[in-house]
Amino acid sequence: MNCYILLNLSYNMIIKYFLEEYCLFFEALFFLAVSRLILIFLPFKKIAPFIGKLLTTAEINPDHTETIKDVFPLQKAIARGCRYSFWKTKCFEQALAAKMMLKRRGLPFVLYFGVLKDEKTVKINAHAWVSYSGTIICGNMPNLKSYTIVSRFKG
Repeated sequence: MNCYILLNLSYNMIIKYFLEEYCLFFEALFFLAVSRLILIFLPFKKIAPFIGKLLTTAEINPDHTETIKDVFPLQKAIARGCRYSFWKTKCFEQALAAKMMLKRRGLPFVLYFGVLKDEKTVKINAHAWVSYSGTIICGNMPNLKSYTIVSRFKG
């Protein structure tokens, strides 16, 4: 009888886990779609106040006391939403979706915009990423440290 209770309990926990994962996935997919529509129809001048407060370098003070376990499921959901969306999601859409998801939960974040000059092709690459408590939620790439940060927005 105890085995039955244990199996039933673990079965319920598994179902709850998968339901939470699916809900986060559809939330991420929704916010990615909203972000895409915002970027298609609005100029950046209209989007900038929505992103958050523009930070100067003196105001940057990342707080490392919060745990990443709160946002790791969001990180996975955004990555899955990008993989399974039928439209192309670039870093800016991902950053806006992460911003909306973090703000909805009342979690502090910093949205970064950076540029990198490619020496081989003489092109300038732009990138956006979101950080929560010093951990990058979306937009992480191997050469991220070589990007020059142009602006930061705190939310």
